[in-house]
Amino acid sequence: MLLALLLALINQFGLGPKTTELMVSLYKQHLKDASSNAPLLSEASKEVKKKFGMVHGISMLLDLMNLGAVFVFICMVAAD
Repeated sequence: MLLALLLALINQFGLGPKTTELMVSLYKQHLKDASSNAPLLSEASKEVKKKFGMVHGISMLLDLMNLGAVFVFICMVAAD
């Protein structure tokens, strides 16, 4: 159960704020790109999108590991 708590805290206070920050900057960059006449995404937009995808993916993996840890805990409690 401590593992699940640790994973949740890392995700909540470490990756959560970083994901939100990148999402806001991605949105702002998309607004800048939309105001220009360029048909493709700018390099800055691609870079922010890549960083957001990596951080969000890691966050989702932590959520899945947390779910697995809670499932194992429930199975251990049910076995007693």
